[in-house]
Amino acid sequence: MNQNYQTNQINPVKLITEKKVENFLQEITNSVFSVLPKVKSSWELLYNLNSYDKNNWIELHDNLIPLFRKNSFYNLVGHEPYYPQPTPNCRYYIKPNDGSCGKGIQIVNVKPMEPVESCVVCPEITPRLITTPDGLKYKYDYRVWVGITGDLEFYVCPTLIKRISTIPFNINESAGSLTNTSLYSDQINCQDDSLHKQICMIVADVLSKLPEINANKQAMLTGWDFIVGESGEVYVLEVNCSPGINILHLEVLIEYLNWIRKL
Repeated sequence: MNQNYQTNQINPVKLITEKKVENFLQEITNSVFSVLPKVKSSWELLYNLNSYDKNNWIELHDNLIPLFRKNSFYNLVGHEPYYPQPTPNCRYYIKPNDGSCGKGIQIVNVKPMEPVESCVVCPEITPRLITTPDGLKYKYDYRVWVGITGDLEFYVCPTLIKRISTIPFNINESAGSLTNTSLYSDQINCQDDSLHKQICMIVADVLSKLPEINANKQAMLTGWDFIVGESGEVYVLEVNCSPGINILHLEVLIEYLNWIRKL
């Protein structure tokens, strides 16, 4: 009886820990609800939620610029198998180097013969599509939140943001080819252990190509875009330094902040 009693006792330390986590989550949730109407991006939101030294954020951001500019990111990973490679008759996306939210992107059927000023030309892979019962097909990709520290440690949030175009995909039309939230897409939070594992491997390889950063333990939130090819292969498309945010992202935001809390 004594043994059973001891086994069934509630551990007070565990209760205190669980209570702290519960209080933390409630505090974050309340803070997000109060700040969200005033901000347009996750970076701006985080400035309002914590007391991180802004100078440290700028320092880390500057060292990560090769990830954020389209041309430098292409130079970094353009030859890797996890970056889209040209195939016969594929289309090409012409992306402004400093563009975001899908603005300024052109889609062409033939690769330009000459370099396009201030742009990078990215081949289109044949994507896996969602097919509805009525036969319509829709393109989708994943926005993945990744925290990166000054010494290039990283954390890939388990919750993936699946962005689905609201316009049917047609290889002969540009409409329906972009899934940027600011243009036209629905969003679904999802978890996929296999996909998450592949994404972690890609993130690790990309970050291994960057020079060593001296920014202490300061961390920065980044948004990585991934797409799945028709055969299941995973490709990284680009990295955003200030991913957009809305109330649907509360779950992934809590994951990120919980990681920050443990640094």
